[in-house]
Amino acid sequence: LPEMQIGDVTLAQLLDSPRGTRWWFTEICEKSGWRTPFINLLYQLALIRVAMGQENYDEVWLNVATPYITSIFLRDLSSPKFFSLVQPTESRFNVAWRYLSNAISIVGAMAMVRLVLFIMGWRAQYEDARLFFFSVYPHWWTRAMSQEATDRFFATMPDSMRGRFLVWLSHPREVWKWRHDMIQVMYRKQMIPLQTIVRWRDALRLFNPLYMLELWRASVTICQQKKTIDFVGLDVSSLVGDELIKSLVSKEWLNNCLLTSAIDEMVSRIPEAMLVYRDEFQPLESALLFGLNRRWRTVGFYHAPFIKNFTAYQFTESEMSNWINRGDWHLDRPLPDRIIAVAEVMREHLVAQGYPKDRIVLCGPQRQGELESYMRSR
Repeated sequence: LPEMQIGDVTLAQLLDSPRGTRWWFTEICEKSGWRTPFINLLYQLALIRVAMGQENYDEVWLNVATPYITSIFLRDLSSPKFFSLVQPTESRFNVAWRYLSNAISIVGAMAMVRLVLFIMGWRAQYEDARLFFFSVYPHWWTRAMSQEATDRFFATMPDSMRGRFLVWLSHPREVWKWRHDMIQVMYRKQMIPLQTIVRWRDALRLFNPLYMLELWRASVTICQQKKTIDFVGLDVSSLVGDELIKSLVSKEWLNNCLLTSAIDEMVSRIPEAMLVYRDEFQPLESALLFGLNRRWRTVGFYHAPFIKNFTAYQFTESEMSNWINRGDWHLDRPLPDRIIAVAEVMREHLVAQGYPKDRIVLCGPQRQGELESYMRSR
């Protein structure tokens, strides 16, 4: 999709920015059935296509989840001749309103976090730090409000690793509700809340009319493109366009813009360091790497064993190799300098995609620290 031609430019070029293409900020680029309904809709289309090819039906009833599904069937299927289509009841997607409401929500949440930390007298000390771990607190933590609070992805990290946690604080209401306990955990774990580092001009830029116009032009261009995107004999270009537009105005997109700003400001304060982060090929990790802009060394931790049919781990022929061989990170998927993987099969898969084998090391399952302690105590 990022190489799809839209007018005189590709989709990646259409979403270009000084640091690289913002295509990697979109939810659709993750290709995950858990992120948006898009992958599941494609799967259902394929099932319906197969089922309708088994028999000559006189009539087919479909409960349609989106109006674009209606157009796909009416345009591309000639039999059966009659469809009973139960149309969705929700109103047509409004790009401007959805973007504005999500921007208010994201910036408001950031302001609330900063206000709570200010009231609690939070002061972060990080000038001497050179090793950082990225995390989302408390969402990624077990027993997050207790003395045993642990990042589930780095549960067995040795005490000798004097790293600091760069954290994005999630759930502002919980930040306020548990503020006293959270502050103690944050001091004990030496956390640096990234919301406090975001520059206000970058946050308010989300409301810049020129920025909103830029996104609007991108969405209009996507809607007007006439290129056919074939899937099991059906033209799903309208469905892809709808999903792209929703990605461009989603909270994920806006949150990633703020995260990139925070990381960029952090690097300006500490020019040389290393960042270790959980990597699942999600837009969140792309935002991290965009903010770093190759100024810090990076290590991606692939904590899950490889699952053959998991769509998020399936890549196009050049999705990884272009970044490695060409070094053109401006348009290609951003990747870490080194990778830690928990299984040999994952390393083999990454190498087959073009990632250098000598940059990958294996480790044990870090998320099973408690299980290891339990087994040893028996």
